[in-house]
Amino acid sequence: MVELGAYDGQTLLEFISRCPDCRGAYCFEPDVKLLPGLERIKEQQAEQGKQVYVIPKGAWDCETVLDLSSEGTEEGRTHVLSDDAKEHGYAIETSTVDKEVKEPISFMKMDIEGAELRALHGAEKQIRTNRPKLAVCVYHKNEDILEIWNYLRELVPEYRFYLRHHTTAGAETVLYALI
Repeated sequence: MVELGAYDGQTLLEFISRCPDCRGAYCFEPDVKLLPGLERIKEQQAEQGKQVYVIPKGAWDCETVLDLSSEGTEEGRTHVLSDDAKEHGYAIETSTVDKEVKEPISFMKMDIEGAELRALHGAEKQIRTNRPKLAVCVYHKNEDILEIWNYLRELVPEYRFYLRHHTTAGAETVLYALI
């Protein structure tokens, strides 16, 4: 399992409880305030024979440094700053799934505040080769539903797609792709 936007690790714990045969997970999370909690989960899971890798970076389509801000957003949400607003944010390192994860992926979940399409480009080799089940949040940008669907359809024409709203307000809309 690969989780892009691991946040506090609760989705990871839920996944492991529902999929006891899961050997481990790779968790991308750039927020340094959340890393100690993820490290505790990593240690707890190691005691149960599960290997969890915490990658303290954002998922993107290349290795770089991005300037982020949570100003003007709900708690736990961030956005990439334009060049003229960098003094109001903080920098994070990014990497790609294809660089960080060398073993085959069977499931990938992403909720990364509008960076999903860029991160999918950074996971192109894994997606083409291993055709993992995907759960991709598509509610951060209006164009995401179609752009992400079209991109995934190009990579793996055999994918079947499902769209689900997980709240009544329309947020938490997830595009699922599976063979």
